[in-house]
Amino acid sequence: MAQVEIFVNAPESNAAFFKQYEGDEEALISPKVNKINEILDAHFRGGTVDGNKIAKSDGKVIIFSYNRAVSPHIFSHIKYKNLAIHMTAQDEDALAIWQNDPKCMILVADEESIREGNNMQAATRMIRVQT
Repeated sequence: MAQVEIFVNAPESNAAFFKQYEGDEEALISPKVNKINEILDAHFRGGTVDGNKIAKSDGKVIIFSYNRAVSPHIFSHIKYKNLAIHMTAQDEDALAIWQNDPKCMILVADEESIREGNNMQAATRMIRVQT
């Protein structure tokens, strides 16, 4: 089941699928990336997502997933990558950058890298890719 979950959220991580669809960028990007971009648009500009009105916000965002293959996929394909940083369990500096750099608005992370005791109060929105 975990492999199916990874495939749905990061299709390019599946070697056979990648080989078959290499060059077809759209097929290799999870449809969840489009939804995340829609939510980020509404967060930063104001708007409606799935009938829910979202007020414009200058606040920071956390996007996280529980499979390690998914967060790099999301980070690579979100349209606000220039405002984002990717955090893995080995990169504690990313959290400090996200917390302290006013230009770094989005933290994309593996759920396991966000540990108990980390201060996430800078976030005004959390997007969980996998449930």
